[in-house]
Amino acid sequence: MQTKPETKIKVKADQTLALALSETRALYIAHIRSWLAKRVSDLYAKMEAAGWDANVVAPRPDSFRTGKTEYRTGEAYNVFVRHWTGSVPAPFSIRQSKTDIRCPHPELDAKLSAEAEARGGAEFDGYVIKLSGKIGKPVQAVLSLSGALWNGSTLEVLTTDGEQQTWHTKVIINASIYHKLFNQWPTRRVV
Repeated sequence: MQTKPETKIKVKADQTLALALSETRALYIAHIRSWLAKRVSDLYAKMEAAGWDANVVAPRPDSFRTGKTEYRTGEAYNVFVRHWTGSVPAPFSIRQSKTDIRCPHPELDAKLSAEAEARGGAEFDGYVIKLSGKIGKPVQAVLSLSGALWNGSTLEVLTTDGEQQTWHTKVIINASIYHKLFNQWPTRRVV
């Protein structure tokens, strides 16, 4: 069987833009890390109250008694619990245990930092690449960035040919043809 060669679209971000926004990128990653740490802290409080039993905090959803949305939400939380906790060796048994005793993740700080760098870095780098493509010219300097990055931010840049451009990013809620709501983050040039 012949396989198709993998093709990836590579869009290079403007290095001046990326460098000028590197401090904002670091702040965004720190924000993602604190958000993750809060979620994990809340999870650990629930686990502590349940005697660290994952089947009490996040029981596996029953696909016969729940709808698709409830099932997917329950399964996602189940995966979240097992991702951020460590396993405790249990005695061998053929039957599935009613309990799933977990423990705090042994390398939590390193895992939080790595996850925040991966998630936050990818999101922010995607934002910079999107802006580079929209600006369409090499950037000489970033004049200002104000507002929350994904909700009401305004970026002013100076291109190498001396043109000053202003870009505005906001969050909107849109609906699909199936009436499913979703977020979009359009970035538009302010004239």
